[in-house]
Amino acid sequence: MKFSADRQSYISHKLTDLLLNKSLVKSPSKEILFEHIKGSISFFVQEWEEMEQKVLKKIQSIKRGIRPGSSEWDILYNRFLEESFRKKSRLFVKK
Repeated sequence: MKFSADRQSYISHKLTDLLLNKSLVKSPSKEILFEHIKGSISFFVQEWEEMEQKVLKKIQSIKRGIRPGSSEWDILYNRFLEESFRKKSRLFVKK
């Protein structure tokens, strides 16, 4: 997933406006809310990209060589990414 800084900023502005217009949050200022949202999106994108890199390395380390774009590659990519996401989410969600 590739989100440029401009794209992240655009999404942050849209979310900020939506939350304030619907009175879903109370914030001391629009700028503070925007910075929190932008920071959260940036953190999420960074974490996602790190997980994606680990998944790609894991697929590349398989000895028999799996061709990118093949159905096997797609299946492994989705499985490894889901596993990685589950492991990462356990760190943030306490049961």
